Amino acid sequence: PEEWMFLAKRLFHEGRIEQPNSHELYKSFMKRKLREELVIEVRLWAAMRTQSVAKTVVGALQCARALASLPKMKQYYAQFPEKRSPEDHAELILAHQTFGFRAPEGSPENDEAVRLLLSRHANDPVFLVFDLTPSTSEDVWYMVEAFLTRRG
Repeated sequence: PEEWMFLAKRLFHEGRIEQPNSHELYKSFMKRKLREELVIEVRLWAAMRTQSVAKTVVGALQCARALASLPKMKQYYAQFPEKRSPEDHAELILAHQTFGFRAPEGSPENDEAVRLLLSRHANDPVFLVFDLTPSTSEDVWYMVEAFLTRRG
């Protein structure tokens, strides 16, 4: 309740909603009446308030950003402007054993949450590792085949 008020006020001040009414924001979210960008914002906001993979990933990325702010790191990466700081010193590997699996082993909702997280942090050194098995969906097999074809 109080957290929803803070979210509604922030979204209002950012010009993303017309009024800072937390009750209306909650109702619209639950009834799936929000614009997609607001649904994503609410989902990420909620993920940061629970024990979630998203919260763990964002926390780990904060470590990388902290490293990147150190003077020696800035000095090192000044020599390599094409590199993402601190890609030579830190990376995050997200292991997801059931990513892309068909139900009942896999969960399309979890897969969508992982894709959202990866797209939100596309410029960060985050890598997804998953099992490729006969249970993996055709879409994921296609994605892997396309990647391997591009890589030769």
